[in-house]
Amino acid sequence: MSYRRYLKLLLGSLIAGLALWAAAMLLIDPYFHYHKPWFGMQPVITDNRYQNPGMARHFDYDSIIIGSSMTENFRASWFDAAFDCRTLKLSYEAGRTQNYAYIMRTAFAAQELKYVFFGLDIDPLLDEFGKDYFTVPEYLYDKNPFNDVKYLFNKTILLTDAAQMVLQNIQGMVEPLDEAYTWDDEHEFSAAGTLASYWDPPLAETELPADYYLENYTRNLGENILPYIAAHPETEFYIYYPPYSILFWHYRLSVGDVDAVMQLLTDTTKALLAYENVRLYSFLDAADIITDLDNYKDYTHHSAEINRQILAALAADAAEYRLTEENYQQRFAALEELARGYDYDSLLAAKRAAQ
Repeated sequence: MSYRRYLKLLLGSLIAGLALWAAAMLLIDPYFHYHKPWFGMQPVITDNRYQNPGMARHFDYDSIIIGSSMTENFRASWFDAAFDCRTLKLSYEAGRTQNYAYIMRTAFAAQELKYVFFGLDIDPLLDEFGKDYFTVPEYLYDKNPFNDVKYLFNKTILLTDAAQMVLQNIQGMVEPLDEAYTWDDEHEFSAAGTLASYWDPPLAETELPADYYLENYTRNLGENILPYIAAHPETEFYIYYPPYSILFWHYRLSVGDVDAVMQLLTDTTKALLAYENVRLYSFLDAADIITDLDNYKDYTHHSAEINRQILAALAADAAEYRLTEENYQQRFAALEELARGYDYDSLLAAKRAAQ
């Protein structure tokens, strides 16, 4: 065999191999970048930052759930039954406002949305604008077809995610889409565990100014959330502040930013209530929930049973949780009184004694 013929054969084999590789990725497409699953396969959901964009583009739905890990234990079927809709959960672990902006932009481009159910946390609002805790694969988020090579020829994705999707479908072991991103069965929810995981920092001697986070939350809200509410008056936004445990407020006292957080909540609430298509709720002051540490696995993350209670309150438009122009200032004043006046010494006595 001549050298030239050998090179042609080698090059041809290489091209054929790459073509087969790309074809396998295109057909299986574990991140749904090009299509929802084919051949009757069920989606295997493992990573929201990699799979949410494709799900938002190609899955069937008319409503979405967005938010951080606080929303991951919702089941979409609960919302379907309560609101007569077809819901897709697009939560982000440690989600930040730029994650929510992208996924809303993608979902609105793909579908007409009846509802957006949005768990809006405090931390994404007060964080520096643009900050993210987990790397987002830009090649799955942008519209540049040329950087798709990072997906089509990714050995790790082919040999792990694509292979796992095929294998689990063959074995009939695919977890229902309703269970996507849930973690409630992986943790114990107890006062003992919650207290054990809390580091009990000393309380700050001085308070940060009330406008300390003003620039951050003004940009996070004004650039990544409000534009989507304003642009889609036909969509109802059910937005709620999640119920962090009372230890969250002990932590805020230790940081010395309670005044700043209360100002953030006041300004954010005022901005959101300006829109007729927003229904806003707060569970921050739900004392029966936040003071019962058996509802938590750590100082912020609550059980799926609390997710059920939140869904029931949203569906019933429960007055005790709904924020309005008439009640929000009073509600936040009562929350601050609870946060500053709670008997943390008694709560943390056993932990401190063991140290």
